[in-house]
Amino acid sequence: MNHCRPQHIGNGRYAWLLDYAIRRGGSVVPQQLWSPQGQGDWRRYVEQAQLHIPVFFVNADGSLGVPVVNAAAGQMSLRHANEPAPLGDRTTTKIRISWPGYTPSEQQVQLRDQTPARNPVTLERFVKHVGSRVRQFLADCERVPIYDPYSKWIVGPNRITFNEVMLIGVVQVSAGSWMPILQLISRIIM
Repeated sequence: MNHCRPQHIGNGRYAWLLDYAIRRGGSVVPQQLWSPQGQGDWRRYVEQAQLHIPVFFVNADGSLGVPVVNAAAGQMSLRHANEPAPLGDRTTTKIRISWPGYTPSEQQVQLRDQTPARNPVTLERFVKHVGSRVRQFLADCERVPIYDPYSKWIVGPNRITFNEVMLIGVVQVSAGSWMPILQLISRIIM
């Protein structure tokens, strides 16, 4: 199975980085997991699945994350940008997005290119897919009301916009889906 390659070596061994300490920026967007239909599906796709470690989007300069607006436009300078995205051997996956107070969304994306060889998409292409999905999700949120207890997370003009959101990475939440790790660029919400 294709897992992320080790990020660094510690004590003469390969080690995987499972999380980053975010030292700058605003609040991380809390995301709520929701389960596939039925208990049998939950068991098969989550409890019994072999999930991959998180994939963080590290820039060539070592900084973490890509603004959603840049990711959606394909304007980024990622480390390992032209290597296959380390997401396993599936041909498609779902991108699940959850934002406080709004109805969650999921959309399918291709993990193989359109060539006859059906090569895995590059990391850069995958980040563009995710950025486009997040940008569209937030644009859709601007047109719907929010549930009252989450009023500080309102999306729209003079509120939070996709220009303020950073795409930090993705985490696999079930055998067939990944969820973006999102952070506000400078706004802190308590």
